[in-house]
Amino acid sequence: MILGKNIRERRLKLGLSGQQLAEMVGVSETMISLTERGLKTPSVAVCAALAQALGCTLDELVFGAAPEQAERRCSGEP
Repeated sequence: MILGKNIRERRLKLGLSGQQLAEMVGVSETMISLTERGLKTPSVAVCAALAQALGCTLDELVFGAAPEQAERRCSGEP
């Protein structure tokens, strides 16, 4: 799942442990781990908190692209 991959990549880039990110977001370290491995999908509220903690937009976190690229992808544009 691209969401989990994006969370892990951004977390590591920021030098955060799973526990640190979990504390910032208000979830368990297990939730972070399961999400990063694609075994659990967080709620929209948790995704928004993750994006804020990781310093990116929700679009970037979910789609792995800048917002304008995600918009083009959703609308079918190349």
